[in-house]
Amino acid sequence: MKQLNNEHIVFLPGWGFKCSVWQSIASEFNQSLLLDFPVENNITLNHIGNFFSQKIPDNSIIIGWSLGGMVALNIAKLFPQKCKKLILVASTPKFVTCENWDGMHQAAADDFFERAYHEDDALLQHFIKLVQFPNRSSLIREYLTNNTLEIEKYKEYLKLLFQSDLRAEYERIAVPILHVLGSNDALVRSQASNFKQLNGATSINVINGAGHVPFLSHKQDFLKMINEFINK
Repeated sequence: MKQLNNEHIVFLPGWGFKCSVWQSIASEFNQSLLLDFPVENNITLNHIGNFFSQKIPDNSIIIGWSLGGMVALNIAKLFPQKCKKLILVASTPKFVTCENWDGMHQAAADDFFERAYHEDDALLQHFIKLVQFPNRSSLIREYLTNNTLEIEKYKEYLKLLFQSDLRAEYERIAVPILHVLGSNDALVRSQASNFKQLNGATSINVINGAGHVPFLSHKQDFLKMINEFINK
C-alpha cells in the first residue's frame, strides 16, 4: 500500500546505477520522482545541481544513495528552496580518508580508477560485489546488475565520487538530515561520530548487518526509518 502523504519524494541513484534501482522503494509512495544523472563530459557537482533544479519541485524530500547523497547535499546548498528534508543513504560528504576523517583508503580509490579505464567488465563485477556485501542474495545481485549503466556513461563520475569534499556544506545544511548507514558497508567507512561532529542536528540510523544497499537488503527496516523521518 502506498504511503498516504502529500510530500514530493525525489530519489537520486548511486554511482554506476540507473534511478530505477530505487523502484522497489519509490513504488511505496504516491508522489515519487526518480531522476537519472546527466551523461556529459567534464561534469561537476554544480552542473548536476543546475540540471536537477529544473526537475525537482520546491520543498521536496530528496533521498540520495551513495554519490546521489553528495549530489543531494549540493542541491540543498545551491537551491535551498528545493529541499525540505534530506535523506542520505549509505553516503558521506567525503568518501576518501584524510586527517581526522574516516573513509576509503586512497589506494583503494586509485585501484577503482585503474579498473574503470582498463577492466570494464571486471570493474562492474567487482563493484556489485562491494555494493552487495555482506548480502549474498542472487535476487539482489540480479536486481543490481539489471540497473547498472554502461560503464562509458559514468566514468566521469568517478572523479566526483573520490575527489569531492562536501564537509563544509554538510556542516551548514539547515534542513533536517537523516543518515541511513549499514553497519557492514564496504564502501562508506565513515562513522556516525564523523557526521555528528559536522552537524549535531543530523539524525543517524545504522542498520545492523546491512551493507551499501540497505534499501534492498533490509527494505522494511529502511521504509520504517524514512517514513518516521518524513512524517515527523
